[in-house]
Amino acid sequence: MKALIEYIAKALVEHPEQVQVRESGSGSRTRIELSVSRDDMGRIIGKSGKVANSIRTLLRVAAEREGKQATLDVVEIDPAVTDLAKQYFNLKADPRLAIFHEDGRVFLNMNERKYDAILGDAFTSQLSLPYQLTTREAVQKKYDALNEGGVVIVNIISSIEGEKGQFLRAEYQTFKSVFPQVHLFPVASPDNGSVLQNIILVALKSTKEPLFENDDPELNDYLGHRWTQRIDDDMPILTDDFAPVDHYIRNLI
Repeated sequence: MKALIEYIAKALVEHPEQVQVRESGSGSRTRIELSVSRDDMGRIIGKSGKVANSIRTLLRVAAEREGKQATLDVVEIDPAVTDLAKQYFNLKADPRLAIFHEDGRVFLNMNERKYDAILGDAFTSQLSLPYQLTTREAVQKKYDALNEGGVVIVNIISSIEGEKGQFLRAEYQTFKSVFPQVHLFPVASPDNGSVLQNIILVALKSTKEPLFENDDPELNDYLGHRWTQRIDDDMPILTDDFAPVDHYIRNLI
């Protein structure tokens, strides 16, 4: 169901790279959280609420086929966006829809639920991640929020090598200090570590090595982007007391 919601949302919005879908729960109950760019909120809950209602209908059908009760959670940091949706886009209360107005770190600090996957695509600017989500303490919170075998997936814009890869290497080492497995997937140029590009960091709460293969040709191609070359261990781990994220990001400009 998570893949279904992600596919639909990315097809609707203008900023698919900012779509985040998080799935949690067990047994017959599943919680789906959807987060999109503020500019795309109207596209998800617009047309007099028909888009959101259609997503809920598809989610209900998919859940019934799997014998589960599913809910859709939308995470939006700005309550004013939700108020506008209620006022102008006919957003109505629904037992299957929950909206959380939270900073990501605050949510992690207060969270008591367990998830199979946590997706991060938060930026304070075009290139910079919120520093409070990058530190070892934040990464530990993500690890603790996962079920066994769970995964954290984070979108980072960076190089891998050289001065422009300093933040990426610092974040990589930070995740390595908590997770047993951390992998990088350069999106545009999988064999060139000096290129500035989207890089997907994947951290696994498991010691079992994945196959990195899939029957779907498109997914299999993405998995083939895994970076297998050396990653220099030359950057300090980021912590709540030391996280010069913006300093590292300035090197990208």
